[in-house]
Amino acid sequence: MKKKALLLGASGLVGSFCLKYLLEDDSYSSIIVLSRKELNIKNDKLSVLITDFKNLNDLCKDIKVDDVFSCFGTTIKKAGSKEEFYKIDHNFVLNLAKILLVNGARQFLLVSSMGANSSSSIFYNKVKGDIENDLEKLNYESLKIFRPSVLIGDRKEKRLGEDIFKFISKYMPFLFVFSLKKYKGTKVNDLAFTMITKAKNHNIKKEIIFDFKKVKE
Repeated sequence: MKKKALLLGASGLVGSFCLKYLLEDDSYSSIIVLSRKELNIKNDKLSVLITDFKNLNDLCKDIKVDDVFSCFGTTIKKAGSKEEFYKIDHNFVLNLAKILLVNGARQFLLVSSMGANSSSSIFYNKVKGDIENDLEKLNYESLKIFRPSVLIGDRKEKRLGEDIFKFISKYMPFLFVFSLKKYKGTKVNDLAFTMITKAKNHNIKKEIIFDFKKVKE
């Protein structure tokens, strides 16, 4: 039987690839996207619901899907404050997960971060750790957490730290060997493709993924 999926963050760096692979995958009959803006994509399998994420209860009360893909996220700079960042990266994601679980969702797939840790003194890593822990408490049939290193892809905006890391990953790959291998930059298409691949197995209660299947270019 074909599945239904909901995707958060379809307009983002990882989410755009995730949407592409979901639409190409014959095991999914329909894809629902929650977005702040219209997407420049037309597909018979795709439904886009425009939202500011403040009305999730009303918007999602009748939505029934099998898999939930969360590629949602922002930066503190974009959010404007730590409080707003927490609201977006934690509260919105957790509230949606609760609603869809009640509606029958079986699996939640989350893009987190390599340094996720609720005890971290680094605020970004703490928030990622908090959402991981709180999703686990919801008792989904399957929870898959993806912890990429710095994302390698074409962003619309420039991030100096990421640009430096991309340069090091490309021209000094010898630095990322043995125990440091997992810190090598993660290509966004590899991450998205791995999410779709891992979603095919609901039998794993919880899995944290650091290694990402390479997509042939």
